Amino acid sequence: MITRAATNSATARNPVNRPEVSTLGARAFGSQPTSFAPVPHNGPAIPASAPKRRSIVSLEVNEQALNLTRWEQEYNQCSAGHFTGRVDECCFDGVQVINEYTRLALHQHCAPWHDSLWIALPVRHEGVRVDGQCVERNEVIWRMGSRAVELMTPEHCDLMSMVVPLEALATLAEREGVDLAHLNRASTPRLAIDDRDIRWFTDQVTRILREDSAGSNGLPEQETLLHGVITLLGHAQLDTRAAPSYARRRAVVDRVQAYLKSVEQAPVSIGTLCSVACVSRRTLQYSFESILGISPVQFLRATRLNDVRRELLSQSGATISDVAANHGFSHFSQFATDYKSLFNERPSDTLKRRLH
Repeated sequence: MITRAATNSATARNPVNRPEVSTLGARAFGSQPTSFAPVPHNGPAIPASAPKRRSIVSLEVNEQALNLTRWEQEYNQCSAGHFTGRVDECCFDGVQVINEYTRLALHQHCAPWHDSLWIALPVRHEGVRVDGQCVERNEVIWRMGSRAVELMTPEHCDLMSMVVPLEALATLAEREGVDLAHLNRASTPRLAIDDRDIRWFTDQVTRILREDSAGSNGLPEQETLLHGVITLLGHAQLDTRAAPSYARRRAVVDRVQAYLKSVEQAPVSIGTLCSVACVSRRTLQYSFESILGISPVQFLRATRLNDVRRELLSQSGATISDVAANHGFSHFSQFATDYKSLFNERPSDTLKRRLH
């Protein structure tokens, strides 16, 4: 069954207290217990008993960002056109299996639920970047829960994912004598795996999400699935390759993003961003193109236009001109032109169909 989600915000805003990572999980994965800042989540805890399948089609990028159970996400649309997306999801025994399709290129900030391990396989790897690093063929993305991830995804992107409970995974790995100490919170977000593990992962996600296996008998037991994940992780190789300029260019992009968040209501020029990052225009250009795959001009425009869109879709009651001005657009006619070019609709059209 396909439904259209009804939401009223681009991101969840209900902070919860997060406990420390358990000693067992930390020991099995070679890291010390760590406290994390509070991270909101979308909805109730994943049920540990009956499987829950759902397929949700979205025609709004901010709606799509809310459609993964318990994830904290914000999506910015980067390529022009009307957005279409779909989430196929199954939750059972504390496990979450997802296939997410997005038609347009996106800049994403995501965090899976706490005390989990997330593994994601792009069906097509070209144009996918995680934390500023290109994802190569036969590589998966991975992160521990509650650790924020920055993704750049291309048009017509399918991302297959598994999110598994970290404590249960660590317990099983320790019981079976599997050493996963090379995986820790500070390591690269990319893992290279072989064709056999690619097939296993793809087959598992496809089978679990398949609509004709809606009964619990169509799902593997948690331990069986976790054993497969442990095998995959045991075979995987951390991809620590990075260009010599990566750290410096990443720092430039990070400084710019932090600045834009701090002055979101002020007009900003590329010259200002160069001053903030203490680099030349050429270095700023190279940094954004290598880390995010877009120019600083494209990034600045898309970020602020998406901020405007989120506010127009909220229940703020502000006028379009006020919202535009509050996000740094001083020339309304140019703003309206840029808005329509990106979203293929006028700001007034967005305002008429607020999310309910």
